[in-house]
Amino acid sequence: MLILSVHCGFDCVMTKHILSYLLIILVSWPSYATKILFINPDKPGRNFWDVTTIIAVTAAKQLGVDLEVTYGGGNRFSNQFQLENLTDKYDYVIFFPHAGNAISSFEVLSQLKTPFITLERAISNDELNTLGDPAHTYPLWIGEIYYDDVQAGALLTKELLAVHEKTSSRPASILAFNGDYSSISSKRAMGLSIISKQENAQLEQVLHTMWNPELAGQKFLKAILRYPDTNIVWAASDQLSLNISKISGETNLHSNLIVGGIDWESEAISGIESNTYAVSIGGHIFEAAWAIILAYDHAHTVDITNVRKQLPLAYHAITQENIHRFGVIKDSSVWPCFNFRKYSRHLNQAVKQHNFDLTLGLDEAFYQCIDEQKLVQTQP
Repeated sequence: MLILSVHCGFDCVMTKHILSYLLIILVSWPSYATKILFINPDKPGRNFWDVTTIIAVTAAKQLGVDLEVTYGGGNRFSNQFQLENLTDKYDYVIFFPHAGNAISSFEVLSQLKTPFITLERAISNDELNTLGDPAHTYPLWIGEIYYDDVQAGALLTKELLAVHEKTSSRPASILAFNGDYSSISSKRAMGLSIISKQENAQLEQVLHTMWNPELAGQKFLKAILRYPDTNIVWAASDQLSLNISKISGETNLHSNLIVGGIDWESEAISGIESNTYAVSIGGHIFEAAWAIILAYDHAHTVDITNVRKQLPLAYHAITQENIHRFGVIKDSSVWPCFNFRKYSRHLNQAVKQHNFDLTLGLDEAFYQCIDEQKLVQTQP
């Protein structure tokens, strides 16, 4: 049985639209199904993690996994509270280890004798080195899924500069808006810096926003006065760049700015469709689903150790050139059409290693299923 609960340790409420969607795909599974806990690290209502959760629940349904979703509340203390107060027994736990808490989180799960899979690498290199070799230090840390954030920052920069080259004869001038001071933010900024130097683009300033779109907007209004020649806005998340784009349009400041970000936000994808937004980098909305597939295969005695050799996974760009293919994913109702079973080695035993390239699922059957859904919806 799929269980959706909110145990944040703090006040948080499940947003109605996410609850409604998840209830639609509520199903019953046999009692012997693999039981997995996924701790969404944020609060309900945060779009990126909401979509990530919807995709994970869909994957679990297709695999017949008994999945429980709880919410960590958006900070490392409440996420640690979740782990320290587990009352049920799970076959696997999937969670996001926060910087400063990773070791204590691993210790808790090791004491519970519960195998776990981690998402992303937000922890520092020093903490990562302390964790050591997973096979020896924490043998129950059976896997992880994380993406190449240096590549994400670099890919976003390349795509923004490509649009600039096609649309402007002026020198490229980039104003960048990063998240916080985490490893993820630092790596995305590193990719930005590498490509800016390679392409001789002027990187005016990198401003930190703590992932707050309102703060990004405030900093933009001040920075654009300091750097009036800015023609490109780079942002570490779509929510930051979308708000900057909105403010730019409302104030008539640099109406021709080329704007892009990371996360594949639905609004960003719609903006690409309407040619008001240049590029969105993403793919990591699949990370929890990939982790569920790994746990499912591990439960069926599939060796998943070599997956670490394939990490980090690569991000993908949605642009004007491929929006015809990716535009449909702005609507979360399409994910039941995505075949997650094809990524399981237990279910595809001729496959010798996992391949978490999401584009493999964007096949003819996926689009045919969507068309059939639309046809059903239009019938009286």
